[in-house]
Order: sequence, then C-alpha cells, then structure tokens
Amino acid sequence: MDAVVEAVGGHIDASVVGNRSYVMGITFFSRDRKLPSVVVNTLADLYIRNQFEMKRRASQEANNWISGDLSKLKEDVAAAARRVADFRTANGLIEGRDSALIRQQISELDTSLTSVKVQRMALAAKLDNIASPNSSSLVLSSPTIQELRRQQSILATGNTKSNYLLAEKHPTLEANNAQIANIERSIASETQKIVNSLRSDYKSALEHENALAHQLEALKQEFARVQLAEVTLKQLEEEEHAERVLYASFLERSRETSSTDFEIPDAVLISHAAAPLGPFWPKKKLLLSFGFLLSVLTGSLAAVAFEMMDKSFRSKTQMEKALGVSVLGIVPEFPRKAHSGTLNVLSLVGSVMTDIYMCLKSDTSRCILLASALPREGKTTVGLLLARVAALNGKRVLLVDGDLRRSGLHPRLRTVKGLSDVLTEKAASTEAIVSEVQFGIDVITCGNAVDNPAGVLASRAMRDFISRMRQAYDLVVIDSPAIMAGPDAVILSELADETLLFVHWARTPREVVKVALRRLSEGGAQALRAVLSRTDLKQVRRYSVADAFSYTNAIRRYYPTPK
Repeated sequence: MDAVVEAVGGHIDASVVGNRSYVMGITFFSRDRKLPSVVVNTLADLYIRNQFEMKRRASQEANNWISGDLSKLKEDVAAAARRVADFRTANGLIEGRDSALIRQQISELDTSLTSVKVQRMALAAKLDNIASPNSSSLVLSSPTIQELRRQQSILATGNTKSNYLLAEKHPTLEANNAQIANIERSIASETQKIVNSLRSDYKSALEHENALAHQLEALKQEFARVQLAEVTLKQLEEEEHAERVLYASFLERSRETSSTDFEIPDAVLISHAAAPLGPFWPKKKLLLSFGFLLSVLTGSLAAVAFEMMDKSFRSKTQMEKALGVSVLGIVPEFPRKAHSGTLNVLSLVGSVMTDIYMCLKSDTSRCILLASALPREGKTTVGLLLARVAALNGKRVLLVDGDLRRSGLHPRLRTVKGLSDVLTEKAASTEAIVSEVQFGIDVITCGNAVDNPAGVLASRAMRDFISRMRQAYDLVVIDSPAIMAGPDAVILSELADETLLFVHWARTPREVVKVALRRLSEGGAQALRAVLSRTDLKQVRRYSVADAFSYTNAIRRYYPTPK
C-alpha cells in the first residue's frame, strides 16, 4: 500500500485552474493511456464522498454541542439583563437621564448664574452711588422726587418775594415754610423708600446667586457620579450585548444545523476525466522548434563572437575600409605540382592576373615592387604569374628576387649567380640573368648570401642596376622580403614606380598590415596598393559574393582556358 501511494503521489498533481478560481484540476501522468482517467475519476469521487461525510459529521457534532449549551446561554443573557437593571436602579440611572443631559443642565445653570452675578454687581454699584442720597442720580431721576423738588422750588421762590412785603411771622410766610418742611419730609421719605427697595433687590439677587451656585455645585457632583456610574453601566451593557449576540448566533446555528441538507457537499464534480487520444508529453514539435531556434541563436552568437575576435581581412571592401588603399583583386589558394614544382594555375587565376596587370600604370610603371608584411603571403608565386601575363601581352619582363635573406626563386631555378653577385661585382648582369622559357620571362635570383643584405640593397650599385633594367625591359618586377623581417622591402620601395602589398586572407593580423603599410608610406613608396592573396574560395563567398563571383564555374566555363 505504501509503495502504491508513493508511486501515485509521484505522478499526480492537483492545482487551482486560473488565478481567481474555485475550480480544482487533477492531473495524472502515466505511459498507460487509460490509467490516468481511472485514477483521476476515482480520486475525485473519493474526495467528494469524503467531503460529504466530513460535513455531515461536523454538522451533527455542532448541533449536539449547540443544543446542549443553548439553555445555559439563555440563562446568561437573562442574568446580564438583571445586572444592568439592578445597577440602573441602585444608581438612579433612568432612561433619558445621562451625563449629556446633566452637562446641558449645568451649561444652562452656569449661564443663569452668570446673568444673576451681573445683576447683583449692578445693584451693588447702585448702592455704592446712593451713599449720598441728595446727589444720587437714582434719587434725582425719580419722578416723585422731581415733582416734590419742583413744588419746593416754587414755594421757596414765593417766600423770597414775600420777605420784601410781609413781616417775618406773617401767616402766609409761616404757611409756606410749613409746606416746604412737609415737602422735605416727603422727599426724605421717598428717598428712604428708594434706598430700601434697592437694598431689598440686592439682597434678593445675592440670595438667588447663592442658590444657583449651590445648585450648580450639586449638579457637578451629580455629573461626576453619573459619569462613573455610566462607565460601569456601559461595561455591563456590553457584556449583556455580547451574551445576546452569542445566544442569537448559537440559536441561528441551531436552526441551520437542524435544517441542513447533508446530501449537498461543498465540492461538485464538474466533469469526469476521459482517456487521452494520444501522448501528452514530450511535445516533439515544440521541442524540435525550440531546439532549432536555440541552435540558430547559439550559432548566430558564436558567429558574431568569432567575427568580433577575428582580427584579419576577409574581403576587399573590409580591407579598403580599414587600410584606406585600393585593393586590386583577390588571388585564391591554388595547388602546386608535386613533381616539377612549377605552377599550372593560369587557367584559374589568369583573369585576376590580367585585372591586376591592367590596373597598373603600364605606360609609366616600369618597375613594380611585390611586398608583404609577413613571410609566406604568396607574393612570389603571384609575381611569377603577373610576369607571365605581362609576357603574354608582348612585354619584355624581368623578375628580380630581392630577398637576399631567403630566396623564393632560387630553389626553383637552381642558378649559381644572382643579384648579390652583380651588386658586389662578382658577376656581370648577363651572367646572372636567366631566361625562363616556360614563362617567357627573364629572371635574376638573389644569388649567394651576403653579410649585410640591407646595405647591399641600399647601395648605389642597386640603383644603377634597376636603372639599367628599366632601359632594357618593359617591366621589372621585384620580389622583396617580408616588411616585418627588416628594412629591405622599405629600401626597395623607393626604387619602384608602384608597390603591391600582399595580405594573406583570414590570417595576417590587421594591426600588422597597418604597421607594414605605415612603414612603406614613411619609406617613400609610390602608388601603394594591396592584393588579398591565398584566399579560400569556398569560405570567401560567406563574406563577399562579389569577391568570389569571378571564380564561379559559370564564369570559368564561359571563357576559354589560356595555354
């Protein structure tokens, strides 16, 4: 059983379908076409059945527990309600009378107290002013006193006039004086009434103020007591509310569990699994497409990396752009005959040699120097072919081997005397120059070894020799040693009308070619041009179709083969 469970668990997967979904998908991987559907359908049925059993059992347990505790919860709710009612009764907290109402009463009472205080202070000010009743404005403004003062003034005026006419004890004067005395008594009595009334008002205002102050203080104490009681009451009410909510929740849950349909599970089977018609994995088309794209991408990246790391020249356009000189053509790598050691490739490169020859200034260029940055660039072989093409065009050509260090022509012609012997006056020019019947040209090899090749080539004798050869031949082709090997090629470039710099295709580093080109320019080389030699015709098409087009079979079959 454990082995089966482990095997099934390693091939099954269950996950949610989509990001925001309640749908669960079950996947089973197997090499058997029918087994996945059987396993998935069985697991789905077991899962739904298990959900149904779990729901039924949980509902029964919940119903039993809720029914057992429902009566206790009801008693707790009643007890909490009684505690709230008892606390309200004990603390006098009736409905509608709370701290907010008391706060409003305190505010109104405080306003009334302030008004009474202002009234009492106004009455106190009036009492202070009435200390001298005769000069008090309150007394003087009384209408009764004003009328009595007017009558008194009239009687006093009448007495003043009567004093001139009547005797001092005249009955009329005595009667007027008696009336004036009565008026003064009336004024004094009226003034006393006003003072007594003002004092009575002040006493009433003071008593009202004290009563309001005592009432306000009592309300403040009641407010503090009610606030403390409300805190406890609020706690008791919250406990009662919690008990009621819990009781209502349990009651609702009891109704739900008693009426639940246990035959509806939480999970529903949407669809049964069907046996697949074909294998699901691996997806061969997708893998092959991905592999193809990956291989193309890897190959492209490798090609780009190879091109970035390549520091050589692979096309005429690339070479002209980097060096700033014209490239006369490209010369392919061609085989050599094993027995004779001679070349038989004019049928392959005859057109290129003719193009190079025609690009030269044939009328003014009587002497051409063949140079290269490094050894084995193919300039000696191309020099022979170029001389052969010139000879086929009716020119008298002399090929001079200027490499006194390591000759390329000497092993082929096997001559005894050569250029070094002529320059050191050990042999005459006629003895050193050999006619090469196969090519139709005259050749002078390097000759015997000398101690100072550069010095010999830079001598006056070399200049005189080239000058005489210019007169004797239509074209003089000088094969020079590698530029990086010494100054020999730079010295010979001053004697030539044109200089051809040979560059090995896809081999000679660009920086080395630039250094060689700079040395020739600084040495006085004239009409400096380049030739891309030893080219692989199969690979050059990848870089430049135009460079390899002259060597296609269609072009070669179109023109007759030169003899």
